[in-house]
Amino acid sequence: MEGLLEPEISDHALSIVTLHKMNQQVDRKLEEMDEREKRMELEEDVKILNEKMDQFMSHQYHSSSYSIVQSRCYNWKKLIEKFYGAEAPQEVDVQPPEVVSTKGCGSRLPSRVEKSLKLKRKPLRQCKKCQEWGHHDSRNCDKFKEKEKRRSRRNSEV
Repeated sequence: MEGLLEPEISDHALSIVTLHKMNQQVDRKLEEMDEREKRMELEEDVKILNEKMDQFMSHQYHSSSYSIVQSRCYNWKKLIEKFYGAEAPQEVDVQPPEVVSTKGCGSRLPSRVEKSLKLKRKPLRQCKKCQEWGHHDSRNCDKFKEKEKRRSRRNSEV
């Protein structure tokens, strides 16, 4: 009995393998057919799109499509004129200015607080004329300037 079963199993195994191979071949052919059909459908879609684009381009330059946009603008202008209570002039008499100065100062102007903080950070120096410690030296000493002003006034009065 064992000898009789073996050929049946082997025939059965061969038939399963052949069926599997045939099934794979059929799947490949179906995939190829699907790809061909997809390509054909895409080509048809591209043709249709090109036709629609041609129709659109030819229709774009017709006066009917332009009149729709023009009528919307016209209605909008009428609505604005009605809102303001006056009609818009046909010709505009306003001209742009002849000379325009667009040059800025070039840098930001610091505030008083920023200036004082900057001065606070600077080290103090001793003035050799007034012998005080501060943010001035002998060239720009305030006390010396006051003395000079007094002297010049005295000299001018005499």
